[in-house]
Amino acid sequence: MMVKEKPKKNVNKSADKTIEKWIGHVDKLNHIRCTNVYNNRYRVDVFTWYKLEGELYDRTKISQSYFVAVADDEVINLTQTQEPENDR
Repeated sequence: MMVKEKPKKNVNKSADKTIEKWIGHVDKLNHIRCTNVYNNRYRVDVFTWYKLEGELYDRTKISQSYFVAVADDEVINLTQTQEPENDR
């Protein structure tokens, strides 16, 4: 029985650089993960370092998360934010 390799997704290095430039400087940056979900629409997670009191090592967390589209080297923020419901 042979194991088949998973097909590799198209990696758009230009889009990755455009998104990285759009995000800009982030304090305590660990890394940025850009996942092409479909048709040049990306899930972007920004991971940063943080320290818990009493812990020996730093940890990482997702400090920012976006859903964006990239077209003509422009980033369009498609992130949906939930509006608070009015108390009646």
